[in-house]
Amino acid sequence: MLFASVSTFVNIISQVMTKIIFSNISFFNRILIYKGEMFVLGFSLNFSQDITIVFLLQMFNGIIAGFLTKFILDKFIVFKEKHKNIIHTFMQFFIYGALALITTFIFLVFEVGFKILFDFYYSEIIGGFLGLVIGYTVKFFLDKMFVFKSESAI
Repeated sequence: MLFASVSTFVNIISQVMTKIIFSNISFFNRILIYKGEMFVLGFSLNFSQDITIVFLLQMFNGIIAGFLTKFILDKFIVFKEKHKNIIHTFMQFFIYGALALITTFIFLVFEVGFKILFDFYYSEIIGGFLGLVIGYTVKFFLDKMFVFKSESAI
């Protein structure tokens, strides 16, 4: 679970940095928020006025950064896989990515749920953290069964 913590940390830091960067660029932020509200309204996903393109960008950056970090750590450190060939690694990456949809769904439910239900500045970060802890726990067992089947280490 130590390396899931590293991946969670990368995800959360990526989200916080995205939020800080885009919140401090007032002109760009106003354009992104306006366009984001139009995007959200256009797809009938207007759960809250707080869901903007900055929030969506923040979630996307966190998901990508955490996913790549977690795959590398899981493959080479947690499950002690040796690099066989690029095709094998690609197939593992594909299955790993498919299973990551479960983790991502759990993460998004918690993150968006906290953003909608609670009214404080970093509510989505706390929700995302809880979602990642639960999702990564589930993902570990799925990865052990379906992705890294060889001599798996804990």
